[in-house]
Amino acid sequence: MAASSIYQRAGLVQFGFTNSHPKFTQGGDFIWSNSVSQADEQPRLAKYAADLGLKKLAVLYLNTDWGRTSQKVFSSRQGQRRRDRRFRGYQPDEKDFRSTLVRVRDASPTGSS
Repeated sequence: MAASSIYQRAGLVQFGFTNSHPKFTQGGDFIWSNSVSQADEQPRLAKYAADLGLKKLAVLYLNTDWGRTSQKVFSSRQGQRRRDRRFRGYQPDEKDFRSTLVRVRDASPTGSS
């Protein structure tokens, strides 16, 4: 997305094969993506989680613009259905998830209603 204005000014097509950020294609007339937008996908995922009847939910998300945006879309929709949820961001280069997984385990995000 940072390069979108350069493509737009040059009249070049910027085709994102896996770009699902809701604002990616809003960069101009030459910006395209064949991916489903997270604005469409995350509400479906939230509904699926609700349909499973889970009482508690833990969501790990990539701590980037894309990941935070996806998490916000998910939590706004999922929050309408569930109140007890935990969100944890992680860095793109993170390799050790033990402390995060211990926090998730201790929150007991399991069980059905």
